[in-house]
Amino acid sequence: MALDCSLGSMGILNDLFDGACEQAVECDITLPDYCPDIARVLKCTVTPAVVSSKISGDRACADGSVCVRLVYCGEDSGIYSYEHECPFSKYAELGGEKNGSLITDIKTEYVNCRAISGRRAEVRAMLHISFKITALSQRSIITSVERQGVQTQKCALDISDIVACECKQFTVNETVELPADYLPADRIVSVCAVPILSDTKIVKDKILIKGEAAVTVIYFSNGSGCETSKYCYSLLISQIVDMPGIDDNCSADVTLKTVGVQCVGRNDAQSEIRLLDIGVCIEACVKAYAQSQLECITDAYCIDGELSADYEQVDFYKSVDRFSDTFTSKCAVDFSSLDAQSIAAMWFDEPTVHKRISDSHIKISGTAPFNAITLDSDGKPSFCSREIDFEYSRKVDAPDDAVCTPCISLNAYSVGQLNNSKAEIKAEFSVGAQVFERKTARALVGADVAQRETEHRHSSAMIVYFPDEDEKMWDIARKFNTTVELIEAENSSNSSGALLIPVI
Repeated sequence: MALDCSLGSMGILNDLFDGACEQAVECDITLPDYCPDIARVLKCTVTPAVVSSKISGDRACADGSVCVRLVYCGEDSGIYSYEHECPFSKYAELGGEKNGSLITDIKTEYVNCRAISGRRAEVRAMLHISFKITALSQRSIITSVERQGVQTQKCALDISDIVACECKQFTVNETVELPADYLPADRIVSVCAVPILSDTKIVKDKILIKGEAAVTVIYFSNGSGCETSKYCYSLLISQIVDMPGIDDNCSADVTLKTVGVQCVGRNDAQSEIRLLDIGVCIEACVKAYAQSQLECITDAYCIDGELSADYEQVDFYKSVDRFSDTFTSKCAVDFSSLDAQSIAAMWFDEPTVHKRISDSHIKISGTAPFNAITLDSDGKPSFCSREIDFEYSRKVDAPDDAVCTPCISLNAYSVGQLNNSKAEIKAEFSVGAQVFERKTARALVGADVAQRETEHRHSSAMIVYFPDEDEKMWDIARKFNTTVELIEAENSSNSSGALLIPVI
């Protein structure tokens, strides 16, 4: 017999697809007439950017472009650069239609570059493109049973119920004129952009995201020798993301990630490259939560029938901490193997991050790799890769098995003067995370009752039972197929060690 039950529900994120593919990059670069010949390749970078990604039927598709930047040394020992754009289009088979939010991530696995002649270079690289599709669904559990005779044991849990999840790509762009005290940007060596979230505001079915994209451009100017200029500029971010089902009672966890950045120099009225067309493509992943209390039935039995019950182990999450902070890391880097006398240029790559929660502290550590072009005592440039370590710790109100995905970004950096072939590198990071406590409970998800067949009944109306010291009343009632209320009523004035168990 089906039972009349009350149901509760909570939002869960389902991973519908998690796959990856590779995209080869093969291009032969022929330098234009205005570029000097290649004497030696210093560095070739392959920077991919996803312009758009979508789910099309049973495929996940990504369209984008690759910026191949060749940095080389000329016959005059000067440092030069040349850029080449390569479009790409890639898809992954989903094995059927999938409807959800698509998250695309792309990284360069390796780059090989060799100069074929003074005017030509051959570049071979491999991109790793990952596709992840998630969808929000509702999970139902039984919170109460409306039938006399069915006994239930309940657990009340405070949870952070996820009510919406959306990922959206958008682009912020602006044409910027270099300040008067900056040299023209004739040869760009590196461009990076870090999105920084400053504020969010939730209204009905929408969330407003505000912040900035901190752009850093490293470039050489004609006539400046091998000295570089570093120009920093912030593009304002103000974006609305549609999120049906949220209101101002919800809290939001927002992650911003740069998926592409472009910077093209243009001539001004005096025919100097002082105008920079900057465009930053950003992916915003937003999860909205509502604080609620949910009751689940952890155990049940029936005193006048056979209860058939289905249980599942269910994970419940509660937001217990949220932080946003900045910290600084510095170290002395040794360049003695290059006979380095000065650093001509330096730029950072994406850091690697590890986290650990123990003793009510979260510890975040990792390495930030960087690239440097140094000059020796003869003024000849060399390229090298190094890395600096960082570590951040703070107190959190969370157990050791709490769930947390920290977001780390490099905001700014500075390089000290070389002294005995060592230079102090100072980097400022921003860090943020939302910490969730996870509880796992046995929850009743399905139940029905069948009439119990006639059984032998005790000849006495009472059973005398001597419980163990740590035995719970619920377990005793379940064992003898009675109720906790009946046992407590029968033994309200009983001070002996034995319990009188009424037989039903």
